[in-house]
Amino acid sequence: MKKTLSVLLVLLLAVSLAGCAKPAGTANTGSGSYKVFLITMDQMDQYWTNIDAGCKKAAQELGNVTYKWTAPDVKDDAKQIEMINNAVANGANAILLAANGPEAVNDALKAASDAGVKIVYVDSPATFSPSVQTLSTNNQAAGATAGKTMIDELAKAGVTSGKIGVVSVNAATDSTVKRDAGFRSAFEGTGFTLLETQYSDGDAAKSKDLASAFIVDGCVGIFGANEGCAVGVGNAIKEAGSKVVGVGFDNSDNIKELIKGGFLLATMVQNPEVMGYEGMKTAVAALKGTEPAEKAIDTGVSVVTAAALGVAAAAPADTAYKVFLITMDQMDQYWTNIDAGCKKAAQELGSVAYKWTAPDVKDDAKQIEMINNAVANGANAILLAANGPEAVNDALKEASAAGVKIVYVDSPATFSPSVQTLSTNNQAAGATAGKTMIDELTKAGVTSGKIGVVSVNAATDSTVKRDAGFRSAFEGTGFTLLETQYSDGDAARSKDLASAFIVDGCVGVFGANEGCAVGVGNAIKEAGGKAIGVGFDNSDNIKELIKGGFLLATMVQNPEVMGYEGMKTAVAALQGTEPAEKVIDTGVSVVTAANVG
Repeated sequence: MKKTLSVLLVLLLAVSLAGCAKPAGTANTGSGSYKVFLITMDQMDQYWTNIDAGCKKAAQELGNVTYKWTAPDVKDDAKQIEMINNAVANGANAILLAANGPEAVNDALKAASDAGVKIVYVDSPATFSPSVQTLSTNNQAAGATAGKTMIDELAKAGVTSGKIGVVSVNAATDSTVKRDAGFRSAFEGTGFTLLETQYSDGDAAKSKDLASAFIVDGCVGIFGANEGCAVGVGNAIKEAGSKVVGVGFDNSDNIKELIKGGFLLATMVQNPEVMGYEGMKTAVAALKGTEPAEKAIDTGVSVVTAAALGVAAAAPADTAYKVFLITMDQMDQYWTNIDAGCKKAAQELGSVAYKWTAPDVKDDAKQIEMINNAVANGANAILLAANGPEAVNDALKEASAAGVKIVYVDSPATFSPSVQTLSTNNQAAGATAGKTMIDELTKAGVTSGKIGVVSVNAATDSTVKRDAGFRSAFEGTGFTLLETQYSDGDAARSKDLASAFIVDGCVGVFGANEGCAVGVGNAIKEAGGKAIGVGFDNSDNIKELIKGGFLLATMVQNPEVMGYEGMKTAVAALQGTEPAEKVIDTGVSVVTAANVG
């Protein structure tokens, strides 16, 4: 089915390009007759990917739609206005919009409506009318449910008063403003004090800093009003080792792992795929002359807790071994997968008290602090993905002197003795990425040109080797490899760097880790597919970029294997059994649109 969808999308795109001279709002009479754009607030959250998935499903079923999802890289009114204007200029018949603010985009929507474009709101409406329909969560009611969920949990712990913090997106976005109001309404008449809402633009790292400040201020509960806010709240509670009750909003792999780990109590899960699916069908029906009977549709919400996720009981208090996983940061789904492997092994072993900790961003000093904290908290073993090969060596030497076993996962430091290194053969995997790009360029008749590389930094062992391997594949060819640009693995910065490569005329760009790959794919998407993109690592966002044709392929590692086998190796070493092999290659596979699943 996915292969059929890819072919269908290509055919539809060809039809749309052939008809691009038609004015906005004017439908053709043949196949591919309607151009529909989804414009969301940004590209940061898995939530928007799920709305996109619903739109794609409906477009495929309808068969007469040329569909495109576009969004700013960050929440920005001016950028969203520009995308509305661009959609109209490119012949949009309908726009599905998640408005960043209720008022800011109204002039652009009026111009679109005057051009005959149908407007359907998904998730967050603007105040502009006429629109066809709004499909969203009843955010006020859902916020009240989040508040009641928190109150009930605090009551179980005997807490009936104290400070409550709220981390939200901004003071304008309709959906999160209503969630905040609903959450606060649940506390009316209680002994709790609601502090002033703090705003993070939905950025997980900024949300974590704001939530950490609430914890320092003595809050007993914190609410994160969207996906990024919820992840930040959970990570702050995790880092603080706090008993604060965290409740989130939206659903993602990171949020689920925070719930499973006990760092978030619950999250309010919307139905974004339903918004996209029904929104697309409503838009096309309106273009055919059928307006919906209801102007506002509540797509529902459910409360997801650890019980709903099937989490096993915690390890007993007399657990024999304390094992810490310390990764480079908390930004990528990749680290979540290593953590999942560790948890699985720890559960099977039954003799482990396990904790995952990491800096919010890649930072040697913060990682050193976490190694020292693990030792101070009685670690018997540390599984480490080293940010740089040298920077943490002194801290590791002190840990080893204290009897702590060191196992490297993904990226080793140069410190020895260590028990084992479990990682990808990154040099070979980088070479595979390069060969994959060359083969695709050759198919298109391109045998020379500039090639760009976006990587993390010039120190991290794993990505340095990927870069070297990638470059080795181009030796003896007609291509010119430009100087590598570094983004610290941040998707937004990676997008800016990749966009600069595309402007410079690059025919291919390589993203050397998850964040870099997402940035490269989004840059190619925004540029209209003017380069071949190849990535590294696996996430929902990367898979969607491959399905959309904005990344050709990604090199998929086996992070869960690293975590699982690393945990078992660490415990075996603590029991006196050292491994026969000091280095284990956990493998890599090439994922393209043909096998993305």
